Amino acid sequence: MKKLLRNMIFILASLSGAGQALAVQPHLQAMDGVVGAYLDAQVKGDVSTLSALMCGPLLEKRRPLLDNPGYPAHLVNAYLGARYSLVHHQVLDSGDVRAEISVTFPGREPARRQLLLKRTASATWPYCVAAESDAI
Repeated sequence: MKKLLRNMIFILASLSGAGQALAVQPHLQAMDGVVGAYLDAQVKGDVSTLSALMCGPLLEKRRPLLDNPGYPAHLVNAYLGARYSLVHHQVLDSGDVRAEISVTFPGREPARRQLLLKRTASATWPYCVAAESDAI
């Protein structure tokens, strides 16, 4: 009976941990979706999506480029053949996320970049990209 009770406690403890892991999953999916859409928009020169995903100082800084009719073609050429992968992310106390990505261009070594994602109230994009740099 004691052994059965211990096994049941172990199983219940394991299940509560699994429930927590599942509860975190939508948060990770939302972050991954925003990062993927942002990087994909750069590769495709999709300034409409980039404008929708950027916020704050980054949007203000990039607004002149996003409004430039030649910018989409520049993005397509600049990011031709680029591959991205999410390396690491950190959820900050504010609920915002710092995401580190690896960018690989053909014939070059991978480079690391960081994105600062701010929480939004939008159902479409639950995060916006507030900053992007080699080191935020």
